[in-house]
Amino acid sequence: MASRTTQASTGRARRPSPVSVPFAAAGVLYLALVAYLTLGAVPWAAATNEAPGGVLSPRTWLDPGTWRSGGAAEFVANIFLFVPIGVLLRLGLRRLRAVSAVLVAVLVTVAIEVVQIPLDRVSDPRDLVANTLGALVGTALTARRRVRGPGEAARPASMRTAGGPGHSL
Repeated sequence: MASRTTQASTGRARRPSPVSVPFAAAGVLYLALVAYLTLGAVPWAAATNEAPGGVLSPRTWLDPGTWRSGGAAEFVANIFLFVPIGVLLRLGLRRLRAVSAVLVAVLVTVAIEVVQIPLDRVSDPRDLVANTLGALVGTALTARRRVRGPGEAARPASMRTAGGPGHSL
C-alpha cells in the first residue's frame, strides 16, 4: 500500500495541492447561483429589446442602440456579479494564471449569453463587457495575495528575496 510522503517522513515539504477545496467549492456554489440568476425565469415580465441572434449577431454589436440600452445600475451590477468569479477562480485553482482566469470567466459569460438566446432572457453584448470587467477586477484583487503567498506577512520590497521565503540571492 503506497503512502503519501510528508515533511516528517522525508524531510521535504509537500507541494501544495493545485486546488483549494474550500475556494473551489465556493466557486461551484457561486457559479450555480449565477446560473440561477442569469438563466432562470424572472418574476417580472418585462418587454425585452432582444435582437435576433443576441450576442452572436454582429449587427447587435454594431448597433449604437445596444450600447445605449439598459441603465448604469444594471451594468455595474453585472460587474459586481463577476468579481467573485475572478477571485474564486484564482484562489480555487492555485496554478491558474490571471490571464487564464479572465479567459475562463469570459467563456462562462459567453456561454450564459448564448444559452439566453432561446430562453426568455436578453442576450446582451453589454453584459459580456461588464462581466469581463468584473472578472478582471476580481483577478486583480487576488494579485497582491498571490505575489506574497498565503500567510506571508507584508514586507517592504527591499526585504523580499527572489527565491521566496527562506532563500537568499
